[in-house]
Amino acid sequence: LFLHAQDTFGNSALHLAVIYQKKEALDWLFKVGGKRGFELLNDDGFTPLTLAARMGLVPLFHHVVGQMTETVWKYGNVHMTKTSLEQIDTYRIRDMPLHSTPKWRSALEIIVRHEVEAFANDPLFNSLITDKWARFGRRMYLTRSFFPYVAVLILFTVMLNTLCQQKNHDWGAQLDGDNEMAFVSKGFGWRHMWGPGQTAAVIGTSVLRTIMIVAVVPWLILGGWKQRRLGPKDYDPNEDGEMEAAELMLFLYKNLKFILDYCAALTTTLAYIFAYGTEQWSQRLELQLWAVTSVLLWCNFLNVIMPFKFFGILVIIIYKMLIGDFFKFLILYFVLIGGFSQAMFCLFQVADFPLETEQIGLYPGNAFLKLIWVSLGDVEQMRLLDQTSSQSLTTAVYMIWVMLSTVLLVNLLIAMMGQTFDSDMEDTHKTWIFPFSHLVLTYERMLDEPSKLLYRTGSPGQTDGDGDDDSYMRQPYFEIIIEEDRFALEHARSVKAQYKAHRMAMERLKDLSVLMSTCSSTMSDLTEAISTANPGNQGTTASAYNLKYEPLNYNLSMNPSKVGIPADAVAWHPYVAPSPSLSVREPVEAPSSAAPSSHLAGRSEASRRGGAPSAGAQPERLLVAGRRF
Repeated sequence: LFLHAQDTFGNSALHLAVIYQKKEALDWLFKVGGKRGFELLNDDGFTPLTLAARMGLVPLFHHVVGQMTETVWKYGNVHMTKTSLEQIDTYRIRDMPLHSTPKWRSALEIIVRHEVEAFANDPLFNSLITDKWARFGRRMYLTRSFFPYVAVLILFTVMLNTLCQQKNHDWGAQLDGDNEMAFVSKGFGWRHMWGPGQTAAVIGTSVLRTIMIVAVVPWLILGGWKQRRLGPKDYDPNEDGEMEAAELMLFLYKNLKFILDYCAALTTTLAYIFAYGTEQWSQRLELQLWAVTSVLLWCNFLNVIMPFKFFGILVIIIYKMLIGDFFKFLILYFVLIGGFSQAMFCLFQVADFPLETEQIGLYPGNAFLKLIWVSLGDVEQMRLLDQTSSQSLTTAVYMIWVMLSTVLLVNLLIAMMGQTFDSDMEDTHKTWIFPFSHLVLTYERMLDEPSKLLYRTGSPGQTDGDGDDDSYMRQPYFEIIIEEDRFALEHARSVKAQYKAHRMAMERLKDLSVLMSTCSSTMSDLTEAISTANPGNQGTTASAYNLKYEPLNYNLSMNPSKVGIPADAVAWHPYVAPSPSLSVREPVEAPSSAAPSSHLAGRSEASRRGGAPSAGAQPERLLVAGRRF
């Protein structure tokens, strides 16, 4: 009971161990208190596991998950483990007290909602999202988003092209004076038209336009509402009570599809209303509204193709450039152009030929627009500058603006965008994974309860029950993994890495093996020569000197640590094999039947004592073929 006690914030000892990242304390508390401690919620709705996920403590998160992992069987280095997903996956288990708490959220939901970047490349997080996408996300995306939106674009394009051709034909006939404005009944599918003879085309265009207002507009409103992210944790993810510029930019991006869908629905509705106007301005306003709708629908298609990783990354980077870099550039640009446009407006006053000044001296807005065109490349304005009363000053102001706008500001914008592109392309997966994960979880919330059970992630812990849906709704699912022993694999990789690191030393050992074999063969030949040259002289034979040919494994007698070679690497290296070597021992006394010479005895005695030969002893020599050496 004491181990599960909670403080005023609802934190238990396990919560505090997670906050202070004490793995040993976690292990002890789990061993003494059992699994129940991992199901305690604090006042913020976090268990110890979900708290580690919210704080971005990936190693500690997996350490807690390891406490929930069980080994089912083991065969050699291969074993099967199962990890409970009851606190990781989004599925709510029926009649489970933890899942019945309204404020509880799974680790997956917390990571996606708060966009905890530490988990962007986590294998468990990515495998869960990928599994959900493969089970139901891809199918729902294609049937509910991609193909319907492509159909909307096709319908809108056909309708707009037909409408523009019809209006262009009617407007040309009116300019020619062949037709007067005619009033036609405003029944279903009809509008005011210019001139008779276009009934079939008018009806077809009106039917397409009516489909847009009856089917497309509600679909846009419903789809945008489902994609909205207007909660307090969306505009303040770090929950510090303040909205910074980066958080505002991220909040706008999260709701970009929601905004574009609603704007496109609004402009479509207004265009349909103004289509029934009787005045010429209403007809032109209708076309203007359709033009805005076209931009909104096609730009929104970039959000639709976001699940395709390549295009999704580019769309996110473009948005960051527009909202971040380009917005900052525009602030600086408009500050400068405001001052220069006022200067140009002032200098073009009292011109000798006012009609040749393109009305720059009449309205400040004309000077403003003219400098915008100049910054976009239209710099050939010398004829216009000659019309002012102060040509030198006007030319100087104009040249300064050209240098600032076309050289300095444009290159500054390119550098800012290049930096944003490079920084985002360093980890493209982190840029894309969280919007994609939010889309997958949004599709999961759209499923009904039977579908959620059908596409549930993981495997049931018990398969020998009745097999009905109710039994599966009440039991946790597990992630089943069959793999080799990680410790054995790591040891094998370590040995292989050490072998590669010491490959040069192993090649030297190969050369040494060849050298020792040659030396052994030479000493064998020398021993045979001594025996052949003096068959009757036992005092100077090989046995007298105790020259003995012994097979020694010099490789095993070496100390690998002295040369920095791992013992494992030496043991299994293909070139290092036991090879014979010759051991030359000190001379020993000859048998009693043959009295040894005095100098040999002196040498032998000194050798036993480890010192120099006696004073009367002669230098030791070897008798080969009747000659001493």
